[in-house]
Amino acid sequence: MNDLKDYYVFPRSFNALNFVIPKYDFKMDERSSRLLSYICKVVASKVDEVKKNGYVIIKFRTLQHELGLSSEVGNYNPGRNIKYPIQEAIRNVVIADQQENFIITAHFKSKSSITFFLDNGYLKVRVKDKYLSVLEAKKYWKGVRLNENSDQ
Repeated sequence: MNDLKDYYVFPRSFNALNFVIPKYDFKMDERSSRLLSYICKVVASKVDEVKKNGYVIIKFRTLQHELGLSSEVGNYNPGRNIKYPIQEAIRNVVIADQQENFIITAHFKSKSSITFFLDNGYLKVRVKDKYLSVLEAKKYWKGVRLNENSDQ
């Protein structure tokens, strides 16, 4: 499979979950990289659900925590400090991925309070067959990092 050169695998010793991330992750800013890594972890942990439904849902409230954003309580500018960073990270991942591995759609009401945005907004991440085939192939990997020089 030639597509394997486009990914890195992180073995269980790196994290509690063995997961795979596209190489472009390392070219993004920290927040966008954290979002992509989290998407990959969620997909890896819910691979059966992804095979059945074709997608996973990630709530914005969860993204607030995963991206290290502040609480909306007492936040004088939650649009700048919470909403915009979430939207910007999503935009960066969508641009970097170019629908090669995922089709990411954000669902939220644009004119809502920050609490409504976080509690009701979510990402629908459709997983493409290319990424699923890499996840399937990972069970044959021996915890090594795949790179351009890989013979696979």
